[in-house]
Amino acid sequence: MARANTTEALQQAMARCKRGSYRYRKLRQRKARRQARQAAQRDNFLHNFSAAVARSFGDLTIVAPPSIKAATESGAGDAFAWGAAVGPKAALNRHVLAQAPASAIALLTYKIEQQGGRVALEKDQAPPVAIGTALVAATKTARTLKRAARKATAA
Repeated sequence: MARANTTEALQQAMARCKRGSYRYRKLRQRKARRQARQAAQRDNFLHNFSAAVARSFGDLTIVAPPSIKAATESGAGDAFAWGAAVGPKAALNRHVLAQAPASAIALLTYKIEQQGGRVALEKDQAPPVAIGTALVAATKTARTLKRAARKATAA
């Protein structure tokens, strides 16, 4: 068995195993260790970054979306309004959430206030991460137009 280097490769290797088998359990443990190591590295970086910012600046204005959770919602939709561009939207959400923006904001806030500084949190009404929502809407419109064109040529 080749040694898998990424979380995705480990997930694919697990998919090829029989669930509950010895190999499946070993891969699951290796994937869990890798994810724990990634989380520890991310936390370490965020602590060092926020401490450096807190030492360098007394007051700080943070511009963030009103709700990170709402900005990274799935593009899958529901039974009444089908989603579109689910794959690209999911990839964008994974990349955004892998940076742990809420943790970064929380760490920056408490460390700057601990240093005696002030933090102003500004809400960005059109954050760059909202492009995923626009992508879903554009794909839905394109799908509707394609369906209408098909009906027009069939009639």
